Amino acid sequence: MKFQSTLMLLLGVFMVTPVAAFYPNRLGSLQLTKDDYTLEDITESGILLAVAHYFESKPLAGRPTLSPGDLTGLQPLTASTLYSAYYGEGTVLPNKIEAAIQEIVSENTDISYKESGKAYWYMNGEELIKGNTKIKQMRAYMNGTLKNTPNYSVARLWIGRILHIMQMFYSNTDWLEVEIYKHYLKTNLIVPEVVNTYADLG
Repeated sequence: MKFQSTLMLLLGVFMVTPVAAFYPNRLGSLQLTKDDYTLEDITESGILLAVAHYFESKPLAGRPTLSPGDLTGLQPLTASTLYSAYYGEGTVLPNKIEAAIQEIVSENTDISYKESGKAYWYMNGEELIKGNTKIKQMRAYMNGTLKNTPNYSVARLWIGRILHIMQMFYSNTDWLEVEIYKHYLKTNLIVPEVVNTYADLG
């Protein structure tokens, strides 16, 4: 009986207390450590990795050839270190890409406040189909802004919104664990009984 009472109390706390897999940013989040990631962190890192990967595939004439990992493996990977490594120290300032990234990041994190009551923005409450439909709609809107006279600023807002739902999908569902689990089962690399979570897969 005591166990049931405790369980009901915990459930009640979780029902009235906001629970988030990622904080939008570090503002006011005193409990975050340097090893914790926010939506802002993972969005900026993801964009920089994508740009670094693209740069590796498109080496500049007159610059050293690039191998996989030369740019994506930069430590730390920032707009400044990336541009210095790709264009040459002080050759091209990263101001424009930093501003573009900030537009995407700001819209992404703002969704956490503007759309906090809609489950499909978070892939919660069995709203996966609605969330996926929303992504498709927003992708169509984004593509529309890039036709004829492109409006890159508006396109970046759509990218921020799309990334928010995609990040919530991986954060708030067990799809990743299930798919990796299935892969390991098919390849006979694990014993099913000893795998309970993604962390158990190493």
